[in-house]
Amino acid sequence: MYMNNYLFTGSNKFYTFEGLLSSWIQTSITLLTTAMLFYHITRVKSIKTHRTLALFITVTLLLVSIVYLIVSLMNYLPRAKQAIKLCKLEKKCPDSAALDLQRTTVVYGIMVLITIIITLLIGFLVYSTI
Repeated sequence: MYMNNYLFTGSNKFYTFEGLLSSWIQTSITLLTTAMLFYHITRVKSIKTHRTLALFITVTLLLVSIVYLIVSLMNYLPRAKQAIKLCKLEKKCPDSAALDLQRTTVVYGIMVLITIIITLLIGFLVYSTI
């Protein structure tokens, strides 16, 4: 009963940060998709442009995507830690709820790092094919 009560009231702060992180990840994935699509249409000559310009635009979009991920993670982690700290201090919040919030924070952090690595790999592949 207390767990459900806390998840409904006290951890709304945590889920707000989670929603913001999710939105920034979606923005980053959109930029990644845009970069890959732009690169593809320049390669199949749907858009005629110099290879160096295509590379520059594609890599710039990928770098902006990575910056969004890094900044969103830097904003998410302290806020999530604060919500976890509040949960631990709250008598109505069981330890299992705080542990679940900690696990979620770690999983999201790892997912963002994996996305950054994949984006860097795509950037390297684009750079090496031009």
